[in-house]
This record gives sequence, C-alpha cells and structure tokens, in this order.
Amino acid sequence: MNKKQQETELPSPPAPSSSVGERNLAKINRPRLGEVYWRERLFQLLDQEPNRPVIHVTAPGGAGKTTLVASYLEARKLPCLWYQVQRDDVDVAGFFHYMNQAVRQTAPATGPMPRFSPEFLPNLPVFSHRYFRELYGRFEPPFVIVLDDCHEVGTEALLHDVIRDGLAELPTGFRMILISRNQPPPALARLRLNQSLALLDWEALRLTPDEAEAIVHRQSHGQWVPSPELLARLYARSEGWVAGLVLLAEWARKPDQPRMEDHPQAREIVFDYFAGELFSRTEPVVRDFLLQTAILPGMSAAMAMELTGHPEAPAILADLYRRHYFIERRAHADGAVYRYHALFREFLLARAQSTFSPQRLRELRRRAGALLEQAGESEAAVELLRDAQAWDELVPVLLRQAPILVAEGRSKTLAGWLHAVPADVVAAQPWLSYWQGVAAMAFDPPEARRHFGLAFSRFQALRDPNGQYLAWSGMLESLFGDLDVQVIDSTCWEDFDALRTRHPEFPSLVVEARTTLALLWSLLLFYGQPRRTAYWAARAERLLALDGIDSDTKNGLAGTVLHQHLWSGDFAKARLVFDRLCRDPAWQAITPTMQVAAWAARAQYFQMTSAYDDCLRAMEEGLEKCHALGIHRSDIAFLCQGAMIAQKFGDLARSRDLLERLAVAVAASGGRGNGSLTYHCQSVGDALCRKDYAVALEHARTALRIAKETTTYFIKPYLRLSLAYIACGQEYHDEATAELTEARRLGVQYLGSPLFDFQCQLAESYLVFNCVN
Repeated sequence: MNKKQQETELPSPPAPSSSVGERNLAKINRPRLGEVYWRERLFQLLDQEPNRPVIHVTAPGGAGKTTLVASYLEARKLPCLWYQVQRDDVDVAGFFHYMNQAVRQTAPATGPMPRFSPEFLPNLPVFSHRYFRELYGRFEPPFVIVLDDCHEVGTEALLHDVIRDGLAELPTGFRMILISRNQPPPALARLRLNQSLALLDWEALRLTPDEAEAIVHRQSHGQWVPSPELLARLYARSEGWVAGLVLLAEWARKPDQPRMEDHPQAREIVFDYFAGELFSRTEPVVRDFLLQTAILPGMSAAMAMELTGHPEAPAILADLYRRHYFIERRAHADGAVYRYHALFREFLLARAQSTFSPQRLRELRRRAGALLEQAGESEAAVELLRDAQAWDELVPVLLRQAPILVAEGRSKTLAGWLHAVPADVVAAQPWLSYWQGVAAMAFDPPEARRHFGLAFSRFQALRDPNGQYLAWSGMLESLFGDLDVQVIDSTCWEDFDALRTRHPEFPSLVVEARTTLALLWSLLLFYGQPRRTAYWAARAERLLALDGIDSDTKNGLAGTVLHQHLWSGDFAKARLVFDRLCRDPAWQAITPTMQVAAWAARAQYFQMTSAYDDCLRAMEEGLEKCHALGIHRSDIAFLCQGAMIAQKFGDLARSRDLLERLAVAVAASGGRGNGSLTYHCQSVGDALCRKDYAVALEHARTALRIAKETTTYFIKPYLRLSLAYIACGQEYHDEATAELTEARRLGVQYLGSPLFDFQCQLAESYLVFNCVN
C-alpha cells in the first residue's frame, strides 16, 4: 500500500487466513513429546482424583509441569483441548477468540461457537456460562481441557473469573487442568473450599532419586552413566528440580568441571549460572543462532533460517530438541513449530541484551516482527515492532489488523496497541485516530468522540472524503451508548453540510449506508430536524433495496425507517417495513447489539399500532433474550414500550408495575441522562392517567430539564403537550392554551409529524370541552 492509499482508503480486513492469530503457532497446539520420562507416580496421583474434576498444577518454572500433563494425556490416551494462556488473554475477548479456534481445530465438524463482543462485558458471567455450556456440548466424555501458563495474566485478571464460570458448567466425565507457576487465584477459592479442586504442587512435582536417575539416563540416550555418588550430588544440588537437574547433568558431562558445591544455590541463580557455563562452551554459530532466535516467541525452521541467515537452522533446532535442550516442539499445519522454555528464553534474551548493540537489537526485532506478521502472528509482531520503535512497519500492521480486532470484539487489545504509538506518528496518520475512536466506543464514548473529531479534522486537511464521512459518522455513533450526551459542537452539522458540498458523492455504497444510518438515528433520537430527517429516511429506503450492504446495517436502516414511519403516522408504510424486517434474511441482525435493537423495534411497532397483547409479549420476550445474552442496555426501551401500551389501555396496575421495573433498570444503568429521562416521561403518562396532576407536573419539569441537558430535542413537543393536559386538569386554562401553542411550535421545529399534529388537535378539542364544562 503506497502512502496516498494509506491516507485515503479505509483499511480492508485481510482474508480470513490472515486474521489476527488465525495461524498462531503455539497457543492452541499441544506440545509434541519426544523421548520423555513418564512419571507414573504422578500419573497415579492424577488418576486418583476422579471426583475432583479441576486439577491445579502449581510449581516453579522448569519443574516439568507442561511435560507432565502432556505425557499423562498421551499415556492415558485422553482426548483434550490444549490452550496456552498468554499475556494478551488479559483481554478476555482474545481468550474467547482463540478458544473458538481451538474448538474449531479439535472438533472441526461442529458449528461456530458464540462470538464475544464488548456488549457482553457488563454481564460477563452470563456469556461465560453460555459459552462453556456450548463448548462442552461439542465433545464426548472422557475429555480434558488444559489451560497452560495461567500465571501469564496475573492473579487478579478477569480471565480467572471466566474460568471459574466455565468450571461451574463442567459436566460429568470432563476435567480441566490448570497449569501455573502461582497458587490458585482468589477467583477459584470456593472450588478449593468445596473440594472440587485438587492441587498438585511443588512438593509433589519434585523428582524422586529414581526419577532423577531415569531422566539423566534418558537425556544422555544411555551414552553417559554417572556414578552413584555423582548422581546423588546432582540430585541433592538440583533439589528435585527438573530444569536444574538437566543443566547440572549436561554440565557434569563436560571434562574438567569445578566442584558444583562451589556455586550458588537459588534455583534462578543456578539456572543462569549453569546455563551460562553451557552456553559459553557451545559453538559460536549455535550461540549466535540461539541469541537471535530467542527474539521470536515461537518459530518454524523456515522463520529461524530467514531471521538468522543460517541455512542449517532446521538441523540446529532438531538437534536441540533431540537433546532436550529446553526447547519444545508442537505440531502445526505448516510443519513443526519450536518454542524455547520460558526460563531458557529469559536467559537468552538477557544475554542478547548484553551481547548485541542497541542498533542490532532493534534491527533483529524489526525483522522478527515482519516475519511474525507474515506468519499471522500479529500480537507478537506488534510487540516486537513496538519495542524496535519501527513505526513505519508497525503502522501498516495496525491498520490491517484493526478492523479484524474490532470484528472479534477485541477493542481493548486494539486500544492497547494504538496507545503505544507516539503522538506525532498518530498525528501524521489520521486512520490511527479513527481506530482509536472505534476502540474506545464500547468503553468510553466521550473519548471515542474526541478521537473521531481529531481524525475528522486531519482527514479534512488531507481532503479525504472516505475518512471524513466515516469519522463524522463515528462522532454520531458514539452518542448512542452514552447516557450523558451533552450538546455536540454546533459546527457538527455545518461540517457535514460543507462535506456534502465538497463531496456530494459518497466514496462507496458501504460508507453511504453507514453514514445514513448514523445520521438518521441521531436525527430521530436527538436533533429533530424534520426536513433533513425526511430526506435521509428516503435515502435509507432506497439503500434497503440495494445489494452490497451487510445485514446488520440493513437491519439498522430498516429500524430507522420503521421508526420514522411510525412517528409520522404512516402506519401503512410502517407495516410493509415491519413485515420485511421480520422475514427477509438479508435484513436480519447478526451482532448482539443489532439483534436487541431489532427486538426493541418489534415492541415499538406493536405499541404504536396499539396491539396490546403483542406489545407485552414482544416486551417480555425481548427482556428474556437480553437476559440470556447478558446485555441489558435496552431493558429501558422494552419497559418503556410496555408502560406506554398499559397506559393507553388504562391498565394502571400493569403501568405501575412496569414503572417500578423501569426504575430498577434506570438505577442499574447509573440513574442518569436518557435513562432517567425515559423514566420521568413514562411517570408523567402514568400520573396523568391517575389524574394526579401535581406528581405529573413534577415529573414533566424534571424531564424537560434532562431533555435540555442531553440534547434530546424530539421529546420536548410531547412534554409540552403533557403540560397542557396537566394545566387543564388543574383548571389553569390560559396556561394550558399557552402550553399547547408551544407544543405545536416545537412540533413544527423538531418533528414535522402529521401524527403529532393530530395529537395536538385532539388536545385542543379536550381543552375546549373542559373549558366549556
């Protein structure tokens, strides 16, 4: 992609095979065992815990935890799903994404797993329980799920809560083995208390003298037999630690070694010292190879050869693996993948830091990052390119992967990547600001708006219509999840009109559809500009007839058109849109947010057309579906429709019940902004039905204040109409007439709705009738 293209085109997602982590080399593949010693003593301990389905293997690095579990599964011929936890699993969206890949690889004949998106975070346990029920249903018992290296995310990580919820759904015949350097995290404390979790700790994993002798013999392939005295010293010095024993045995095989008792005792120091001793005696070519390849978290032989320039890379890796030289090998579709043991890699990276110049290290990271990106290892590539400060290489990677991360629900991961880019680099590439806005949308709408605004200004300077339209749409989209919306800068509409003048044709159908959707929803929900609304509603209807627009966007466009027809009183057109919205596969929502919006549209349609039973049924079904998904942001909308239909039909007991439920939902959302506005508006209607005009007046005044604060202009005419009824009920006839006049004026300004005009005529007749009587 040349520079001009980067400035003017929205980066398109690469093909599915290039997806972030789609070809992850180690994360979802079980280690391939060579000639390892099977520790039957520990196998029997694992066999003895059938009533405790969760096993937590806890020991220091280098204690043989991963080898133990992998060899146990092989020895007992147990089918399994293996997942290696890494630091990027702090973002639980990444965990669910990679776990989906693991399920697809282990059970390819089954259908797709549930996809995680940020909407699920507020009620994460609901999604976690549903997800693991679905996962377990793909396999037959006996079956084992292994989560390796759980310490990588820290003891307080949200992932441990996800694991806890998943364990609560674990069926009979299934087991989960957690491997970690740390003790079980606090999230699993209850499992320990109720004896559901078995702990296989460091004391159990320490080698016995017989196991140590067998490992030394196997390591040397029987070519070196130490004396009983030396073997006893090796065992005592290693303290039953596998990594220490392997290093000490390798060291002791060399001639003319000093007494091992003369060296430090701590495990980490022992490892560093003896690894250093062995490293210094390795051939220079192999030393250089080890230092360079340690930059890679995992590698194929081809990657190692490309990075180091050593044609003998495949032979070196195979020899290291054959000698059990702190390297593991995993199967992969593209061939064997190698990975250094964490302790050994830490040692090598420290040596590389002191051996190579800063310039050489940066160049190695840059080249390694490029190789990893080509292999689909984008997380690792981003980390290396960031450490190398290779911004020219990093920015294209970020722009290629950003839409994929967003589609996978991994907005927090994307935000972290973008945060590492210096401000001057971001300023020079407005697409980075744009994706910062997208990443912040689900978690911080005001911050998202700020990034979109910066991107829009920079796209303006570049005269990039594609970027301008999308950034401007992003500013509007950030309103929809923000309960505390304040007035957007008055230049917002001026900027859009100027953009339309400069670029009257949209860059693409997709951009037109997205802009139309964002613009129309903001007009309907906040701004109330009748002529503009009518124009864009007509464009939305035209777009619905075209191919090339994804079903989520079509679903949203249909919802806005339905809303416009209903509020304008054109129920015949509304029925046509509603019927197709319910039946046309091309209009069906895919993402949870749009599915919820579609369910809410059903309830609104039945409320506006006075279908009492259908409306209440749609409301309860929508709430049930939201509860099943763990998404409650639309509970207020569903309860609002139910309260309105109850008040229409004089069902005041149901109205009061729904208002109480609405108050709970508003409080759960923070008790502010548009949620609070909805509650007070419905309370006005309920109080009017009861002829409690003082209470109605109090709620109406509160609602007007909130509407002004939140720029919800369309509601003002309805509130003024309510005030006219309240004044009439209190026998303030002049005030009632004034409020009705103001309602009509605001209706013309913000609604332009024949239905509202009719409602005003009904109100006028009511006022005249009451004044005469």
